[in-house]
Amino acid sequence: MTVYPRILSIILALSVSARACVAAPPPEPTARHWRAFTTADGLPDNRVRAIHIAGKRLWIGTDDGLALGEGAAWKSWTTDDGLPAPVVTAIDTDPVTGDLWLGTLGGGLARFSGGRFDSFNQLNSGIAGNLVFDVAVTRGRVWSATNGGISAFDISANLWHLFAERRADG
Repeated sequence: MTVYPRILSIILALSVSARACVAAPPPEPTARHWRAFTTADGLPDNRVRAIHIAGKRLWIGTDDGLALGEGAAWKSWTTDDGLPAPVVTAIDTDPVTGDLWLGTLGGGLARFSGGRFDSFNQLNSGIAGNLVFDVAVTRGRVWSATNGGISAFDISANLWHLFAERRADG
């Protein structure tokens, strides 16, 4: 299984979006279209690294934790709540289980399910690196782009596949 279909769909979406912008430029944004959320609203930090929309839920990864916005209410989680590292760099949702998968800066990958965090790092799993730059859940696999290469976690088989650059010695 490869991630090529997702990459191709992203490229296609960008291509279609680019053509749509040429055909009809979007309206100029005004103050009523934009709203800034900060720690005063409930974010754990004002430095945002990742945004993920799942239905009516807005998930935000910051330099000091994870936040969830639903309507006007905000809830946040930090390392005090079990998040394996403070910096959340990437977010995706498993379309089957609804579990949230998080990439972190130094803590590896985290699964947020049932109100708790499960950590997958180089010491307790087969992930290629603890610096996770992006995460994508598709067809029963959790793909993560790490400092050690690409990792794919087969959820049902509980099995890791690594895709790292092979170097010739010497």
